[in-house]
Amino acid sequence: MSECVSHGFIIEIEHKPARIFAGVSRFVKLNGKDIFEFLNELNGDGRLSALEGAFGQVWVGLSGNEGKNDADCRCTVCVEAEADRVREVIPTASLYRLCAVESDWAIFHVAPEQSPKRLHEIGVYNMIAQIGYRFNWRVGFHLDNEHEWSRGQGMTFMLPVESMS
Repeated sequence: MSECVSHGFIIEIEHKPARIFAGVSRFVKLNGKDIFEFLNELNGDGRLSALEGAFGQVWVGLSGNEGKNDADCRCTVCVEAEADRVREVIPTASLYRLCAVESDWAIFHVAPEQSPKRLHEIGVYNMIAQIGYRFNWRVGFHLDNEHEWSRGQGMTFMLPVESMS
């Protein structure tokens, strides 16, 4: 694992094995409200707290829009587990799996005094390029726990990467 600082954000590059994430999914626009409305729905009906209670860390995974003209991406609120285990906690037929192949991951740490908004303004793709990496399309999605963020708390943003060299 290597570590560097870019624009005040700590970035760790960590190699991770192939892994599976499963959860509830919806196509969304990146308009500042669709993802939060989705999370509020999952919080309101208890699915979000059920996932947190059973698995601990809940991630928001964003992947491609799969050709949907009315969406920017697929948003999957997920945990690192097989769908069968998730279905035991939230019995629903509409679970979605994200399969990550073995890859390096850039793990951005947003400290309590920093803001996720600033991380996105700078651009995680620009930041990884500055340290010699690019997005790993073989994985094709990123993960974050921004839904848990509030001023004074930290946050993690994970982006699959590959070396440009």
